[in-house]
Amino acid sequence: MEEIIQMILENPNINVGINIPKPENRPCIIICIQENNENCFLKYSTGNSGKIVSKAEFRGAYKVLETCCFTKKWYTENFPKQSKNKSCNYTTIGGIFILLGIAEYIPKGKYRLRKQ
Repeated sequence: MEEIIQMILENPNINVGINIPKPENRPCIIICIQENNENCFLKYSTGNSGKIVSKAEFRGAYKVLETCCFTKKWYTENFPKQSKNKSCNYTTIGGIFILLGIAEYIPKGKYRLRKQ
């Protein structure tokens, strides 16, 4: 399951200061990536505050992306606390997948694997 973490760490498109693509085109900037921090792996800003995404969120989202679509419903059911307190994490994870070139955003709030 560390594959997605390594992909993020090794990709030159994912670093501090990069804008994460969002469906609403709102600014979302990577503040830091903490390789050795399980609970605060990626920190980002949507303009008014810093928010964090854990490695577990990326691992779970990547696993479901490999088998079907990564959806807001799946995220809310599997990460209810994060979904309630950090609702932007869903589109932030999806945006990172887009930056990696492994996913695309499709209507109705879904991310699916890009066809190679």
